[in-house]
Amino acid sequence: MKLLPRAVRSWVARSFAADFIAGRDADDGLGYGRTAEFILPREQSGWVRSAIDKKAGEIAATEVEFYDGDKEYDEARFKAFWSGQPFALSTGRRLTLDQYRVWAANWFDLKGEFFILLREGWTDISLRPRNPASLPPLLLARPDCMRHIVSGGQIIGWAHTDAGGRQETFLPEDVIHVPIMNTGCDEFRGSAPVDAIFNAAAGDYLAGVYVKNLMRNNGDQGVFVLADGNLDEAQKQQIIASLREKQRKARRGEFSIGFLGGPAKFEIQDAKAQAPGADLTAARLASRHEIYIGLGVPASMADIKASYSTGASSDRYQLITGTCIAEAGAIDSALDRPASLLAGRPLTAVADWDDHPVMVEARQARVDTAIKLTGVGMPMKNVNDYLGLGMDAFPGWQIGYLPFSVSPVDPNASQGGSSDPAADPALAEPADAAPADPEVEQLRLVLLARQRAANSKPECRSLSSQLSAPDSFSMFTCGCHGDASVVAQKARDPKQLAQWRDHMTKRRGTVKLYQSKIGRELMKARGEVLAKIQKNYRPAEKSGSQLSALNSQLAQRAAAANFLFDLTKFSDGLLAAMRKAGETALDTAGSQLFKEIGRDDPFKFPPEAVLEYARARENKLKGVPQETFDRIKEALEEGITKGDTTEELATRVRAEFNGIDQGKARVIATTETAAAYGAGRDEAMQQAGIGYKQWLTSGNANVRAAHAAANEQIVRIDEFFEVGGEQLQFPGDPAGAPENVINCHCVSIPVETAEG
Repeated sequence: MKLLPRAVRSWVARSFAADFIAGRDADDGLGYGRTAEFILPREQSGWVRSAIDKKAGEIAATEVEFYDGDKEYDEARFKAFWSGQPFALSTGRRLTLDQYRVWAANWFDLKGEFFILLREGWTDISLRPRNPASLPPLLLARPDCMRHIVSGGQIIGWAHTDAGGRQETFLPEDVIHVPIMNTGCDEFRGSAPVDAIFNAAAGDYLAGVYVKNLMRNNGDQGVFVLADGNLDEAQKQQIIASLREKQRKARRGEFSIGFLGGPAKFEIQDAKAQAPGADLTAARLASRHEIYIGLGVPASMADIKASYSTGASSDRYQLITGTCIAEAGAIDSALDRPASLLAGRPLTAVADWDDHPVMVEARQARVDTAIKLTGVGMPMKNVNDYLGLGMDAFPGWQIGYLPFSVSPVDPNASQGGSSDPAADPALAEPADAAPADPEVEQLRLVLLARQRAANSKPECRSLSSQLSAPDSFSMFTCGCHGDASVVAQKARDPKQLAQWRDHMTKRRGTVKLYQSKIGRELMKARGEVLAKIQKNYRPAEKSGSQLSALNSQLAQRAAAANFLFDLTKFSDGLLAAMRKAGETALDTAGSQLFKEIGRDDPFKFPPEAVLEYARARENKLKGVPQETFDRIKEALEEGITKGDTTEELATRVRAEFNGIDQGKARVIATTETAAAYGAGRDEAMQQAGIGYKQWLTSGNANVRAAHAAANEQIVRIDEFFEVGGEQLQFPGDPAGAPENVINCHCVSIPVETAEG
């Protein structure tokens, strides 16, 4: 038999002797060195290893960048040195920069410090930049292999013992020592975070050993022999032999009957299985949470999760911002000196967290917040400072813009606006919403003259029915009331008017919601058109020939289609946005009514009714995308025909879109709000068991005559209001004619009796 070398045998003998004296030779079956004594936290505790690896993994996922002031230093030989294997362990194993950061993070937690040693060749590099390839690797030393040499209360040197037992002495300037603050007696060395959770980790480890041994004993299929009297040795051996023989036969598949006799009575029992108790399980759960918290990792990361988001509210984000960024800063700061020596100038090593996927998602959330803030007029410069976006200045970023209108905020305008809804143009039923076409205006005036001459309450008539290609959201009369109606409106009860104002104030948020949804889709379409103009538009050249000029104009006019937005995409986006806003408005309106009548339970518009309502509204809106498309097409054709420059054509398109946003979009928003509030309040009244409902107008002089006549009309909750010859279930009823519901600001209120 070949024996081990004498030196090895001597070392093995000494090791076993030392273990015997220390009591570590009590092998519990896991192999040499795996004893019940907790001495190696990372190797013996899965939770310690897991917590450290979570932090080290996040740190290693970032890239280290070196900066000369505020400029990144990227000299080729310098970068080549750090992209290779610039570090080494005392065993000679080489490490990459990423591996160094993982090792340093482990030593930081396990020993509270780490060391980088600058061997010969680095000490005189400060005299001039050197070729990095000629330098020895930076030595990453084990903290427990470093001994500080103190004289007069100051460190005058460090002694390092390598894996072979050789000792080397370093001057303080050749040692980069990064410790964690130690408030104990040894101010020269670091304080290990793992020491604070040692008891929790050791207790969990010993609990695991206990459970393992418990499970191992449960695998023992031996039996117990319980005797009534004393058995002599011969009887014991006879019983044992008989049981073993039966066991041997059972292993061969032979099952025999055993007979055991003797002067004493005895019985044979199998060992009972055992399991760890609930208290032990709870203690282990608490231990792993304590371990994670002590090592700076959110305790919830030790548990199974149903969601693994990476945004600003996630555990990973808290881990990175609360622990990893600071720890990475300490680890990377150790690279400042060797990097500066290599470059011959002061450099700073910084971890680039901006490209980390968690930080990217968190930044995206801040960008979304920035968009919301700019949408209410906050200048981008202020948003950038408030959210810390780190954006560079750009022209106009100090100016705030109104939502979706691209209009600068007037700093001299009064803050807050009028508090009276009756004075708000957005809440008025305008006396003249007809287009400025002379024929249309003449028709309107004829109708109005006839109505006033009759001094009656005539029905409004839609001009859209008399015109080709009508625009249902602009061509209607809403100021055709008679003088008697105006007088009747002015005599309204002040309490009733105050009630209407209160309802209109509550609607303002919904009107803005609708208008913002429409504006967002308009701005998407506008951006699409402007991008095409910028990329493809070339103004037509002037031609000397009248015929060739005409042909050129026709060709350019036909080319307008090349700059238009995608109508299908715009239509789908607009209807989807309005559908979502409608769902919100229905629930808001019903909830407000529940609050009015003192009902505490939550209101919810029935889902099937939501779908039915959405389909009805989409039918009303289906012509809007095409009307918008035609208006932009007309503007493009006009500009191209006139030979607009690229900027002039873009300005023309912006103006047209802004006109739609501030005109038609506002009318649609108020109309949709009226419809949603009418439907939501009507459903809420029915759910609340209200018996009667009453029609209520603003009392302004511009209320259409049919609505003025319907004011204070009371019907049963399941009946219809008579308005202008139509039956309406509520103000803004989608079943009503356009002239009866568009831009309507009337309200349906609950009343107790038919008399109000």
